[in-house]
Amino acid sequence: MTFRSDKFGDHIKGWKPDRLIPTVLDAVDRKYDYVFVATKVVPEVMTTEKILAPLLNKSYTEKWGQPIYVLLQNGMGVEEGIYTATKAVESEVGRGAAHDPRGSLHAPTRIVSACVYYMSNLIAPDIVQYVEDNMGLVVGIFRPGQYTTTHNSPEEAAILDELKDILESGGTSTTIVPEIQRRKLEKNMLNLAFATVATLSNLPVTSIFRPPPEPQGMQYQSYVYPVTASLIAEYTIPNIKAVFMETIAVGKF
Repeated sequence: MTFRSDKFGDHIKGWKPDRLIPTVLDAVDRKYDYVFVATKVVPEVMTTEKILAPLLNKSYTEKWGQPIYVLLQNGMGVEEGIYTATKAVESEVGRGAAHDPRGSLHAPTRIVSACVYYMSNLIAPDIVQYVEDNMGLVVGIFRPGQYTTTHNSPEEAAILDELKDILESGGTSTTIVPEIQRRKLEKNMLNLAFATVATLSNLPVTSIFRPPPEPQGMQYQSYVYPVTASLIAEYTIPNIKAVFMETIAVGKF
């Protein structure tokens, strides 16, 4: 694969993965500090915890300890299943059996959730192009049922700081937040509204809104084409707002 990006150029040509395996079961022959899960969430086909089942069992945990799971998955509630599974296997093994010298089994949670902001196109069968436009990750510790935490504990901060160092050493912009669920809700609301409109109209979002000008703060008209401005104002914007309001209503329900 060749990766092109506005940020790095054609710096990765002919990249090949270090290791390819047909199933997760074939990967449980070693210890992992981190397991990154970069999949679309389709639980009616396969849940995340089922995909990772070979890691989420007593024999693996007793030998290696549980890794930190980094979920690069948009969507709300995607962490619940794997969180329950990790807690179940840790309970089965016993909290005193921490094989990781960092005390992995004693950490309050080993689930890091993320908002993924990356725009890319597959422009040829083996060429991926990334667009450098607010690219990056927002990461935080998953805490079930908690949505108002204002700071990370020292143990949580240690996990997130180490992860950020790893990601940023490779050039990935990474933001740590104390409460990831609020950011994920914001991200998914944007996806619901704008991705839906773009898909149904077969047009980019820039057909509705201009990117903000430089320098930031300048006043400008939102619409790209003056000829269609009145139609966008009458039909498009109200429908986008309606999607936002329906999303809020569903969330409250």
